[in-house]
Amino acid sequence: MIASADLTEICQQLVRDSGGKRVLVCSSDGEVLAHAGQEGSTGSLDDATGEALAQLIADVVEGAAAGARVPATKDLVASLPAGLPGGLSACATSIGARAALVVIFDGRTTTLDRVRLKVRRARDLIGKSLPVEPAAEKPSSH
Repeated sequence: MIASADLTEICQQLVRDSGGKRVLVCSSDGEVLAHAGQEGSTGSLDDATGEALAQLIADVVEGAAAGARVPATKDLVASLPAGLPGGLSACATSIGARAALVVIFDGRTTTLDRVRLKVRRARDLIGKSLPVEPAAEKPSSH
């Protein structure tokens, strides 16, 4: 699946608005649909960070339909209580059961409350910009 320009622009805006280091939009199967943010120290993810993010993404997508292991707020914005390796933190939300929005941030330069507020605002825009999956064809009743 190729990221639309809209998704990339929304991700870039969210990085600026939230003070985050990196923003990822991932499909429910883990494919990165769009991303934005600083390269360098957050450009590539080590195994431990990748595993922690994968679990957070799985939990928020799963939590859209059922109970998740990572506690989410009533609007399904979850964060990793212990943070990520390297002193960074992550905040994620589901976009329905189709995708997850993740912001990686440094708690020394922005706050979890600010990131959550910006994530909630961006979630609807991203939901409208996600590629629509083709509907299954219905057999005709002729």
